[in-house]
Amino acid sequence: MDVPTSYHEEYGALQFGPFLGNISIAPDSSIHEGAYEGMFHGFYYRGCTLDRMKARFRQLPLHEICFDYSNQHTNVTFEQVLKCLEDNADAVLEKDCIGMTPLHIIACSTNHDVRLFQKLISISHKTLMDSDIFGRTVLDYALLSDAPEEVFDSLFEPFVKMGELPLNLELVYSAAEHNVPALQTWEVFSDYVERFFPAHDLDWDDLFLRKVHPNCKMPIITYRWFARKATNQRMIKMATLTLTRQSKINEMIDGFQSCVWLWKLQVGPVWELMKRWELQEATILLELALWKCRLDDSSAGSNNRVAARISCGADFIINEVVQYLSFSEPTTTIKIIQI
Repeated sequence: MDVPTSYHEEYGALQFGPFLGNISIAPDSSIHEGAYEGMFHGFYYRGCTLDRMKARFRQLPLHEICFDYSNQHTNVTFEQVLKCLEDNADAVLEKDCIGMTPLHIIACSTNHDVRLFQKLISISHKTLMDSDIFGRTVLDYALLSDAPEEVFDSLFEPFVKMGELPLNLELVYSAAEHNVPALQTWEVFSDYVERFFPAHDLDWDDLFLRKVHPNCKMPIITYRWFARKATNQRMIKMATLTLTRQSKINEMIDGFQSCVWLWKLQVGPVWELMKRWELQEATILLELALWKCRLDDSSAGSNNRVAARISCGADFIINEVVQYLSFSEPTTTIKIIQI
């Protein structure tokens, strides 16, 4: 059927998750239309009726052998797949009733043979940009099915050459919300996106707060990884990142425990601390801007920040708001004296 993360057993019954996208129903199956519609409504309402699904691989032998090989349902060998590919090379571009090309099928699997990825990509890399009826690309299924790093390497090489990346942010958010994929896959995926497509700026801060934090089923090691990604990105964007601050934040994240809704106890203090640093940086900029506005001719060339502050800017800065901070960030607050 599909990748394991797409379904699970609950109370002795098979329950399908939100990412079910690759099924096969035998032509002689006894399932009736009503049962099919109820079980696979996502397919049915996108035009994949029972009859179409039973005929999914009719006249598409390459798709069928890729399905069998990638999901380990039969004893199909790599050599047999290659022979079928030689006889049906044009089928690499064709889509079945689900909108899947052979590349989609092998990406949405439990057996990621990088040799087959490389072979299919070499014939037509443009299919990497194609979406199936669910709007998912080969990259999406590689992420959802915990593809190994070698597969991501094979996918990103043509992406870089084309200068395009079909990044599905909605799917990324949904994956984090539903606790897939594994941490190692997230690490590989984020590394490739940030290294080769830095302009595709994943908002890890927003992703953590909206999807990861409410996910009580996520392993704590993965939860902490998302928290580090979010905090590090936020401090870089807000120009508050220093080694000391990063070390402090990481120490706090290391203390996160597996418990539902610990926002006030463990997550909240981390974000409040970052906001405090952001306010400090903002007030420094405000202070400098106000000084610049009030510098007179006599002090315009002065290199003495304190003297310029007292003589020119003090009356324009709100009392007791701005902290005078050195590079070592002393804890002493210097109150502004009105002149």
